[in-house]
Amino acid sequence: MKYTSFFILLFTITFSSCGQSKTELKSKDVDSNSGTTFNIIRADFAKILPHQKAIITDLTNSISNKEMKSLDSIWQNYYNTTKKGIATMILDSGRIKETDFNDFTQTIYETWTMSEKANAVYVIVSPNLKMARIFVGNSLTSFLSNKDVENIISNVILLGLNKESLYLTIRNMQLEIITKIRQNGG
Repeated sequence: MKYTSFFILLFTITFSSCGQSKTELKSKDVDSNSGTTFNIIRADFAKILPHQKAIITDLTNSISNKEMKSLDSIWQNYYNTTKKGIATMILDSGRIKETDFNDFTQTIYETWTMSEKANAVYVIVSPNLKMARIFVGNSLTSFLSNKDVENIISNVILLGLNKESLYLTIRNMQLEIITKIRQNGG
C-alpha cells in the first residue's frame, strides 16, 4: 500500500507537468522584506538620468551665468591648447541617495557623449551629499593618477564644498586637474 500511494503520487506529478510550457521564467531581483522589484527597465531608468547640457552642467542652478562663462573659458583655453577635455556635472540633491552615488555616477559617465572619453576627465559633484567622483579617460591615466584623483576630491572638491562657494570649488578643481596633468607631462 505504501508503494502504491508513492507511485500514484509520482504518476500524478509526472503527467500534470507534461502540459507546462517550455518557456523559462525570467529571474527578478526582489527584496524579500517588501517584495519590491529592483530590476528597472533601462528605458525607464534613462528617463531619470540627468543629461549633460554643456561641458559644465549645473543641475542645481547655483552658478550664475557670469561664473559659468568664467568656468567655460578655463576649460576652453585648456582644450584649445591641448585637445584634452574636462566635463563637469553638478547634481541636485533630489536625484540620488548617498548609498547609490557610485553606481549612479558610473551610469551617468557611461552615457556621457560630450567629448572623446579617452582624452577627457569627467567630474560629477553632489554639493548636498558632499560627494564627488572623477573619471579619467584612458589616454590621461599616465598624467592623472588615482592618488591625484583622490587628492583632488578630498583636498579641493570636498574641502571646497565645506568652505567656499560652489563656483570657487569647481574653478579650483578645474585648475588643479589642469595643473596635475601638466606637471605629469600631459
